[in-house]
Amino acid sequence: MPIPGTRSAARVAENAASTALVLTGDQRSRLARAADLAHGTRNLDFAGPDWISAGRE
Repeated sequence: MPIPGTRSAARVAENAASTALVLTGDQRSRLARAADLAHGTRNLDFAGPDWISAGRE
């Protein structure tokens, strides 16, 4: 899945190529189970006001 805001051309190409990725049912299930383990919101306490992504989420 492409990531908005990518800054380098190499990463844009890498992200675009990821759309051709085909996951098996097992891989999708494993990713879904892993996603279920994530809780809460992103922690940006470490980031100062001049951090490149601060406030853009």
